[in-house]
Amino acid sequence: MPPPTTRRPLFLAPRASPLLVRTCHGRLQAPAAPPRRAAGPRPPARARPRRRLPPGLLLLPPHLRPLILRRNGEGEAHQGSRACGGAPERDVRRPSGAALGLGGDARGARATPRRGGRADWGSPIRLRWVHSYVDVYNFTSNTWTERFHMPKEMAHSHLGMVSDGRYVYTVSGQYGPQCRASINRNFVLDTETKEWRELPPLPLPRYAPATQLWRGRLHVMGGGKEDRHEPGLEHWSLAVKDGEALENEWRAEVPIPRGGPHRACVVANDKLFVIGGQEGDFMAKPGSPIFKCVRRHEVVYGDVYMLDDGSKWKQVSPMPKPDSHIEFAWVVVNNSIVIVGGTTEKHPITKKIILVGEVFRFDLETMVHSYVDVYNFTSNTWTERFHMPKEMAHSHLGMVSDGRYVYTVSGQYGPQCRASINRNFVLDTETKEWRELPPLPLPRYAPATQLWRGRLHVMGGGKEDRHEPGLEHWSLAVKDGEALENEWRAEVPIPRGGPHRACVVANDKLFVIGGQEGDFMAKPGSPIFKCVRRHEVVYGDVYMLDDGSKWKQVSPMPKPDSHIEFAWVVVNNSIVIVGGTTEKHPITKKIILVGEVFRFDLETMAWSVIGRMPFRIKTALAGYWQGWLYFTSGQRDRGPDNPGPKKVVGSMWRTRLHL
Repeated sequence: MPPPTTRRPLFLAPRASPLLVRTCHGRLQAPAAPPRRAAGPRPPARARPRRRLPPGLLLLPPHLRPLILRRNGEGEAHQGSRACGGAPERDVRRPSGAALGLGGDARGARATPRRGGRADWGSPIRLRWVHSYVDVYNFTSNTWTERFHMPKEMAHSHLGMVSDGRYVYTVSGQYGPQCRASINRNFVLDTETKEWRELPPLPLPRYAPATQLWRGRLHVMGGGKEDRHEPGLEHWSLAVKDGEALENEWRAEVPIPRGGPHRACVVANDKLFVIGGQEGDFMAKPGSPIFKCVRRHEVVYGDVYMLDDGSKWKQVSPMPKPDSHIEFAWVVVNNSIVIVGGTTEKHPITKKIILVGEVFRFDLETMVHSYVDVYNFTSNTWTERFHMPKEMAHSHLGMVSDGRYVYTVSGQYGPQCRASINRNFVLDTETKEWRELPPLPLPRYAPATQLWRGRLHVMGGGKEDRHEPGLEHWSLAVKDGEALENEWRAEVPIPRGGPHRACVVANDKLFVIGGQEGDFMAKPGSPIFKCVRRHEVVYGDVYMLDDGSKWKQVSPMPKPDSHIEFAWVVVNNSIVIVGGTTEKHPITKKIILVGEVFRFDLETMAWSVIGRMPFRIKTALAGYWQGWLYFTSGQRDRGPDNPGPKKVVGSMWRTRLHL
């Protein structure tokens, strides 16, 4: 081995045990272990001379280990290179945690060699493991095309970020490596000129906040507080336009119900969605001079919150599994939000992080709601909105009202083609209070429901899988919004089962009109209960019960009609039904919507067509007030020449009705 030089440059590992040392003339080696002391009594203590280090060996104390010393020349990032130049050595190892990176490059380091094969070290350079530039990808050429720097004062990671196409808004985030605190400075980039401008600072620093542009304002909510770990609930907004702030201060908005970082924040259909995330994150070890990250308890969740009117967050259907770290892992395509990857709940035993490999789709058309909207026929306006119980079904419920109390029965819980439940509730429209009723003997999907002779009647519908028709008929004694019995009573079964039927009481008779056998059902094994089509038969049969002992079949509708549960009114001794769906196209098998207005004369027991709607529509809500026939909501057609279903609408229509 060549003789040692008087000064030898070394690589030191901040957390190496034993320290690994490499010189200009040797490979990376561990210092020799001291010889074992022979057994026997300990020798008397004596003054030990101060240990002298070999020439060139520099031991850094812990608080200085993030520093590299240089004397002449700059440190240069290069992995595995020799300190004195030349090719890297094969067995060079770099211990975990070694702080060896310069200029935002998280790689090794070497000293600049001088003549004679020596490197000089001197004034300190603090190493950084963060990057401070922007990379641009061109989708046309499928290449990374350019790179330019970020402002030095801007956060390096875990920023909130959103773009309007030209301007990129960046909000708060963490400044520096490891688990340093977040800052509250915000910037905007003009992607055409590559110029940065600063925006007003956030009221408080936030770590990985949910950020989005919505209705002319830059919204920032949730995230972690300055320590990265504690969830923040605050929600602020700032008016912006063309990359400039129109206000000097952020405005407080309605807080988000659940805080935390790493969430997707999406605007779709003029609604603001915040999806997934977690509570808690790594935080800096107390007293650590390098803000070393240490794990804290984290709770990953799949909750989805929606803001549509700016006054109150609504919780909608959760993700198929808890998912976090999806800030920018989403796109909006064909009225759907698509999310890729993320992290989910930790392993229950090892507590190790588990990554996600699925691609999730949130269908904005099949999204469920959990609130009640109230329309005032006098002022012709929607006047208020309030929430339903969390345990109540979201769609395909049986429903009927006596004028003050609204009874809701069974129905489907959740989106797509999830199963029905058997829980029932009643709403007092004066006090806005809900009460629960005894559960139905079996869950039912879109059952026919009506109040008749002091009892709440429920019949037909689809069974729990949505597809198989149910024939059972039950009733429960009710009065003033309360159940007078603890159990439902079995009644005479209906001759033909299935969902989506009008159920009407007129002249003290109970009518069940139209409907279908079969419906979409969940794809076997699908984790999101994805809907798949099954064979359906739409019919126009009409059944009547007048003495309670036997159903009578009366004149059928002019055409088979389904999805008319609430599309009916009783006017001048007639039942009027609007819209619906009829038999599928015989060749394409596509759904065909109905645009006629049907009348069933209770005196002649005969049907007729009395008009047409402005467009075909199914699952509409109909009402009658002071000579006006109203309808709203539902799924309308694709156009005058295409009867297939397309958009779900929320507009209100009315026409004069003379019978």
